[in-house]
Amino acid sequence: MIEYIIGVDGGGSGTRVRLARLDGQELAQGQSGPSGLGLGIERAWTSVAQAVTVAFRAAGLEQPSLQRMAIGLGLAGVHNKQWAVSFVEHNPGYAFVALESDALTTLLGAHAGQPGAIVAIGTGSVGEVLHADGSRHEVGGWGFPSGDEAGG
Repeated sequence: MIEYIIGVDGGGSGTRVRLARLDGQELAQGQSGPSGLGLGIERAWTSVAQAVTVAFRAAGLEQPSLQRMAIGLGLAGVHNKQWAVSFVEHNPGYAFVALESDALTTLLGAHAGQPGAIVAIGTGSVGEVLHADGSRHEVGGWGFPSGDEAGG
């Protein structure tokens, strides 16, 4: 039975999580090292696990088994479908895993799920728009021809 919800923002510079009860009541936050998929699947899961542990400690709670948690992740590198599939396949035991790009989760958070646009520049650079009809468009510096991975 799921009792906790974990929200994750992960990239090439660091990982931030929010811990909440199933009803959405936020309990605490945690941080750890990078979890961008380009740095490796194992490293990403390790950073996520460390940040989750920090959040439970900050909430003053004993960390339960992963089967009692649902986790939603916005991670850099999800555009590489092979990395994304491998990441989900290596789920260490969470009851539910939802994986999207950090650009989409930033956009949804910034506009409370409503249509809008964002530009994020940090370790990577990306722009994304959510249209009123639900369609999305992403632009970024990943790969040819622009090749800009920003610089953190």
